[in-house]
Amino acid sequence: MRVDRKIEFVFVVLLYLSCLWLWSLPFQKNSLPYGEVDASSHFAVADYMTQTDKPIGLLPYYIDKRYGGDNDYKNHVLWYHPPYHTAFSIAQIMGGERVLPVFLANAIFSSIVLLSVYFVIRKMFGFLPALLSGFLLMFSMRDIMAYLWGQWPERMGFAYLPLVLYCFYKYARSYLDKEEKPIYIYLTGILLAVNFFVHPMTFLHTAASIFILVILLFAKERKLFFNLKHVSLAIVIFLVIISIFPLQTMNVVVRLLPGGKDTPTETNRVSISRLFMWAGGLSAEGSVPDSYFSYNQMIGPYWTMILLFLGVFIIFFRRNEKDIVLISWLIGLYFMVHLDVIGQPGRVHRSLSASAQIFYPLIVLGLLYLLSYSKYLGKYKTYLKYGVIAIFVILIMFSSGKMAYSQLKGAYGGIIRVTPYQYDAAEWMKDNLPRDSEVYQFGTLTMAKSRWMWMLSDTYIIYRDIFDERDLVNATHILMDYSDRAAIGDKNTVDGMQSWEKENLANSTLLYNKNNIRVYQRG
Repeated sequence: MRVDRKIEFVFVVLLYLSCLWLWSLPFQKNSLPYGEVDASSHFAVADYMTQTDKPIGLLPYYIDKRYGGDNDYKNHVLWYHPPYHTAFSIAQIMGGERVLPVFLANAIFSSIVLLSVYFVIRKMFGFLPALLSGFLLMFSMRDIMAYLWGQWPERMGFAYLPLVLYCFYKYARSYLDKEEKPIYIYLTGILLAVNFFVHPMTFLHTAASIFILVILLFAKERKLFFNLKHVSLAIVIFLVIISIFPLQTMNVVVRLLPGGKDTPTETNRVSISRLFMWAGGLSAEGSVPDSYFSYNQMIGPYWTMILLFLGVFIIFFRRNEKDIVLISWLIGLYFMVHLDVIGQPGRVHRSLSASAQIFYPLIVLGLLYLLSYSKYLGKYKTYLKYGVIAIFVILIMFSSGKMAYSQLKGAYGGIIRVTPYQYDAAEWMKDNLPRDSEVYQFGTLTMAKSRWMWMLSDTYIIYRDIFDERDLVNATHILMDYSDRAAIGDKNTVDGMQSWEKENLANSTLLYNKNNIRVYQRG
């Protein structure tokens, strides 16, 4: 399908702005922070950069208390490469406030995979497959859930996979056509390095797919399809870029070395039968809901599986070079989703969140293959083709689209997210408590909210579901947060907290007392 460039531009802009509007629903009317513990840690790193006006190196006390051991190569330093969080810090500075710019930038970064998939599918298969693939990606529930929970760098990291595959394919094609364009292999090295910076796990996804693509292209062509000098220079470019942040790069290397945290272990190995399943048999130990493993609730209605299988059949049957790119992408994902078979379960369920980016183009290819038979219907073929596409879009809107809208619209409503009272208390602690303070917190409804108050206040906060006197040993302050319990009418907890406060804090100094939140300095 040929389309005017200006019309295509309008369609793409409308598509992406629609996606951005949808994904920004959680903070359109309430700009207070939300998300699980990962979200607060990403925010804290960027926020500290903004406060100090420089990229983070050594972790400040309040972040180090939680993440000081996450860099296996060198403790007490940032565990992630800093560019991603630096971008959030720049957003804070440009936006002129602390929270909303970060969440807006995150919505842009997390949804940008739509544009990368659109670009690659457009270049290889045309405008309509790209547009429909992008449309489906707006409603990918695994992407949306991970985005809401706080796996932010991971969301952006997957956007590099199709771009890297495409660049490598373009280089190989140019070499085979005897019209070498080394710029593409150099871009492959650059984008791989940036992918490594954004999130190491997504880099492994990309590397796995590139490895498969090399094997499949060699099997197809039966000859080399690259210039060793060009590839060597691309590798040098990659190594030079990742060496810019040696402490973070070595953290990844150490984790992957034998005996590291991310190396396979025999004790974690699962049954070989997992090889014949996709999400079946996976367990995330309660870290995600059961719906996360459901095709119907995460990818689309069950009837789309017919189109998906048809799309997979088509690319394996045709096996042209463009199809081989998709095959490599799919097999690379399959490998990452089945790492538990060789004893590496830690990231497997999170790898599932990369499935929509390849499943949706395959669904679209399956649909368009069926519609290709409309050519036998004479003058009615155009009406039938676009009529079926319109029905497809409507069905998706009222199934996946409705589910995505509901999830995003209702995300972290009410007191599930940080309240204005808690935000004000956190700001007060940030401005008034010493940076080496340790605050024991009572009453806050969830650990995620407590963690947000921890990172918003720049103060180490101790929170437990079950009270433990040992946590009070080093506590310099006590935070009595009655606001959540009062809001839900939890009288028993409120009475218990008041009794403990009266018995244990009579000789402590009350520093803050607003909106059912009190901060004491221990006497």
